[in-house]
Amino acid sequence: MRRSLTLLLTAALLLSPISLCSCVGPIAAILAAMDTHPDDDDKYIPVTLRVPVDYATIQNAIDAANSGDTVLVADGTYTGFGNKDLDFWGESIVLKSENGPSACIIDCESSGRGFYFHSGETNAAIVEGFTIQNGSADDGGALYCENSSPKIVNCILTNNVAANDGGAVWCKGYANAKIENCTIRNNSASDSGGGIYCWNQSDVLVVTCVIADNSANRGAAIACDGQSKPKIKNCLISGNSATDRGGAVWIIHGNPTFTNCTIADNTATSRGGALDCDGTYDPLPTFNNSILWGNSAGGNGDQLYLDGASVATLNHCDYDNGAGDISGSGSVNANSCTNLDPQFVDALNSDYHLQSGSPCIDKGNNAYVTWSEDLDRNPRILNTVDIGAYEYQTEYIVVDLTTGALTGIATIPDLLTNDAYK
Repeated sequence: MRRSLTLLLTAALLLSPISLCSCVGPIAAILAAMDTHPDDDDKYIPVTLRVPVDYATIQNAIDAANSGDTVLVADGTYTGFGNKDLDFWGESIVLKSENGPSACIIDCESSGRGFYFHSGETNAAIVEGFTIQNGSADDGGALYCENSSPKIVNCILTNNVAANDGGAVWCKGYANAKIENCTIRNNSASDSGGGIYCWNQSDVLVVTCVIADNSANRGAAIACDGQSKPKIKNCLISGNSATDRGGAVWIIHGNPTFTNCTIADNTATSRGGALDCDGTYDPLPTFNNSILWGNSAGGNGDQLYLDGASVATLNHCDYDNGAGDISGSGSVNANSCTNLDPQFVDALNSDYHLQSGSPCIDKGNNAYVTWSEDLDRNPRILNTVDIGAYEYQTEYIVVDLTTGALTGIATIPDLLTNDAYK
């Protein structure tokens, strides 16, 4: 806001016949009055700016905000100029909806993207609680991050398109964005990264997300290049499809890490149903406590295709290693893994929770876990952590202590949250 005032006053000086000397005092007074950070002794008190009550568009409110402020957006669908291609201009602003992504939608109407981060924003620049849909851009149909690392929380990114890379999210140049508790679904890129594209040392952190039903030529869910080292934790990656390689993930130059992820039922036409490693730079992906199962690429590395000298390290994982599941000249370094059917509840209907007899229960390694909840926000470690995105929740018979009557069967989360059992 102060930037805009300064520009306006400068323009007024250039156009005014009044001498510069006679204006210095009044202008200084105006700037001092409008400066929300005049000195270290005057601490700025953050404010909340409301859309559309206080400001007609989301961008209007962002432009008026200072670092530390919150822009609160009411329920509704926001379209047109000022409600897309949103730019934080380097400010550490919290932009959030009043009632979550189902009630607050940024619809780009197939022209432009949702957000454009390019001014060194950090994780203190937060976007929370929006659906961002129908974006269309060369790169990053919903979010574009260059040399910027915003935090995206509790958002739905859907039906966005990139003419090149990053159907939903495009990160370039040390763009260490954090994407947490989001759904990235039904996005597409003509080239790589239907869901997320990481390039030029962009170490994106993706936590507790669903990345599903996206499409691209390579890396339908995630593509990784330029020495990037993204960390993907507690995520479900399923139903993505590549017209060439990497039904879920394609890596040409980078070393991503997947921890407690379920990577299932992704497809590639050429090779690498779950993962394709290009041999140009010999990537070194790592999988911890993760499931790779039911992916397909016509038998040419249904789970993993490792080209060149690529090495995939799998620690405490469950992966299919039947005929055609692992292909290429690279190698797999497997430690404490199993190759048994994970026994999903209903994979045909995209239910990747574990059945009671799953070989993945209590077979992970707690040392890899740095969070307390699974993808459903249930307790992550009940004994030894399970393999995959979902922790099996043991069911208990509930008996009324007064009457002795059976009152139901419940998991621990049910017992803690359902008033019927209190």
